Amino acid sequence: YAGFDPTADSLHVGNLVPLLLLRRFRDAGHRCIALAGGATGMVGDPSGRSEERNLLDAATLEANLAGITPQLVRVLGAGA
Repeated sequence: YAGFDPTADSLHVGNLVPLLLLRRFRDAGHRCIALAGGATGMVGDPSGRSEERNLLDAATLEANLAGITPQLVRVLGAGA
């Protein structure tokens, strides 16, 4: 599996390598899971920075997931 952070409403170039690897494994017959998790967005992610990331409210998180999900489906297909 690969996880995708829902702190924005779109995927970014940093997501390209994990997406391509998931697709390559899927094409080779493996079961792959793309996870756009809401928990990380709601509680924040300890990234080693001195400043904390702003926490997302439920409405923003849902909007971000609504933007990311179709992008994942476009690259990986509906079953990922």
